This record gives sequence, structure tokens and C-alpha cells, in this order.
Amino acid sequence: MSHDSVHEGVGHRKKATAFALIGLYLTFEKGYTAKQVQRTHMFLGKSRAAWPRFKPPQNKSALTVLDVLQSPESQYEAMIRKWGKSVWEIWQPEHENVRKLVEPLI
Repeated sequence: MSHDSVHEGVGHRKKATAFALIGLYLTFEKGYTAKQVQRTHMFLGKSRAAWPRFKPPQNKSALTVLDVLQSPESQYEAMIRKWGKSVWEIWQPEHENVRKLVEPLI
């Protein structure tokens, strides 16, 4: 992943972007665990054929996957969470669209 972290694309990439944003929403707005997010992704993957396009953010995340990889092992989990939160924050203009997509489905 580059430092955009979640890329908007065409075809299956639209689904990947939607799933990434859904995962971030469930984690940071609803308090889901990783296992709960995974189960929700499995359910959603069976329930919808078409996924919306999201407008990519203008800014880049303050943290990158490289920051996570270079962090000391003792801080790895915390850095993953900080990185995810920073990615979710740059997608703020799309938060309401993600919420409207997810809430009726869960």
C-alpha cells in the first residue's frame, strides 16, 4: 500500500475501497474488533453486487505503512491502529457516505 493507503479504482477496486472504508468505519466509529470486521466483510461480500465509488481524499495520511513496519515490535499493534486512524481521518468527507452504505446492511 502506498501512502494514500486506500485507493479508489474501477471494477473490483471499487469493492476493495468500499471494504477498506467499511472496515475503518466499523473499527473507529462502531468499536468493532478485527474478527467482527472480518465477519461483516464476509456477510457484505455475499449481500451486494455493486459497490459505490468514493472520492479519494486530497491529502495523504500522516503515517504510512513504512512507519508501521519501522516501528519497534513492542509498538507494532499501536502503530497499526494509529495508521488506520490517520487513514480514516483523511477520508472524512466520505464518512457520511460510508455510514449510509453500512448502517442499513448491518
